[in-house]
Amino acid sequence: MARRLRKQFEVMLQEIYPLTFVSLQEPQPWGGSGNSLLQEQYPHKNTNATNVGNYWHIVDDGTRQSVVDSGSLAGRTLRQLVEEDPVTLVGSRHQAHQPFPLQLRLAGTAQPLPLSVHPLEPPGVSDTDTNTQMWYILAAEADASVSVGIQQRYTQQQFLSRIDSLNLGELVQKFRAQPGDAYFVIPGRIHALGAGLLALIVQCNDTMPLTIREADGSLPDPPLDRQTILESIDFQNRTVSRIRGESSDITLNRKVPLITHCTEFIVDEIRLIEDMHDRADGTTFHLLTPLDQPVSISCANGATCDVEPGRTALIPAGLGYYSIRPSAPPARLLRTVLN
Repeated sequence: MARRLRKQFEVMLQEIYPLTFVSLQEPQPWGGSGNSLLQEQYPHKNTNATNVGNYWHIVDDGTRQSVVDSGSLAGRTLRQLVEEDPVTLVGSRHQAHQPFPLQLRLAGTAQPLPLSVHPLEPPGVSDTDTNTQMWYILAAEADASVSVGIQQRYTQQQFLSRIDSLNLGELVQKFRAQPGDAYFVIPGRIHALGAGLLALIVQCNDTMPLTIREADGSLPDPPLDRQTILESIDFQNRTVSRIRGESSDITLNRKVPLITHCTEFIVDEIRLIEDMHDRADGTTFHLLTPLDQPVSISCANGATCDVEPGRTALIPAGLGYYSIRPSAPPARLLRTVLN
């Protein structure tokens, strides 16, 4: 019996490999056909569809599903893989009978997004389903901006007194968007991406945000009542949400922590001048997203995978040791894991 189980385990380890997925394009009112920033950064992306705003890399949300694009598992959805072998794919930190815990997408904005908030306590949603996000700015037009959080100088009462005003957005912290900067957007923090941005977004399984203001400053239809706004926004935590990017030359392999104090996920920027070795130890998957150069992934079980910028590879939690080789060093990539 033990020998048979060991044999099955060895076969499973031989079959698993770094997974890449078909890019899922999603139109949005704020998206734009042929987004120039997307074409400049990732010429291989197909941008012919009208008003594409999101390019999903990783998603397991009802009918919106990532589909494996190569290898023996080609054609399988992320949901199918999670249901078949959650421990090998997602890791021991995964909660049983739950979808894949994170989503990852490229967002290209031709128009500004509405001013929104993911509520502190979404109605009917457990604490584990709050939508924490990280925005990593890949490219930005000269005047592009990001709005995150209420300015320190405004009190809760001052904010509520202007809740019906068209210039409510003036009370929100606005940052000039710079490539390499990241933003930590937690539940209860008011936020909006401006126009002219290309951002990589890591998030928990999505709960729909509440729209406080449309992009033009007008009230949503129907407008939110004051009590809902009061309960949804965190007026106490005014921590600055921006993590400034580093512009120093890459002279050796280095891990730059971006998101470390999040209970849901950890994100590092990996800077490579040569091969780097890592290990998926069974506790969590690794999501690897090259930012500027293609990379090759080689695994201890013989599996290999080439990943272009603008795509993401999922390293199954049970894969074990693997190495990353930049095709034209220096190179940068993001690594996302569960916390």
